[in-house]
Amino acid sequence: MFKSTKKWLNIPIQIKPFLQYDGAGDKSYDVAVDTKCYREGKTVVVRDVAGNEIVSQKQLYIDGSVVIKTTDLIVLDGKDTTIQAIGAFYDGNTNGTVPDIWVVYL
Repeated sequence: MFKSTKKWLNIPIQIKPFLQYDGAGDKSYDVAVDTKCYREGKTVVVRDVAGNEIVSQKQLYIDGSVVIKTTDLIVLDGKDTTIQAIGAFYDGNTNGTVPDIWVVYL
């Protein structure tokens, strides 16, 4: 199922990987990484890593081989966008260790 779904991942985006906090407490990021996604716009309520409910109005589906964290930034429509939460879909072939598709909630 996921192999055919991955054909829909064709919208170019960039991910700016989080590096560290500087002396002033500001985040610094590494060079942006190009990847592709499927973009969906619907209102969804999910929980973040702290367990808080968040409202997401944009979801990006990204190949599971891409490294992504909630501290990273997504460059979408030319703007840096923070990640509110990340979910994953597994096909069962990896015993739940490697996701097939990430769901990034913006």
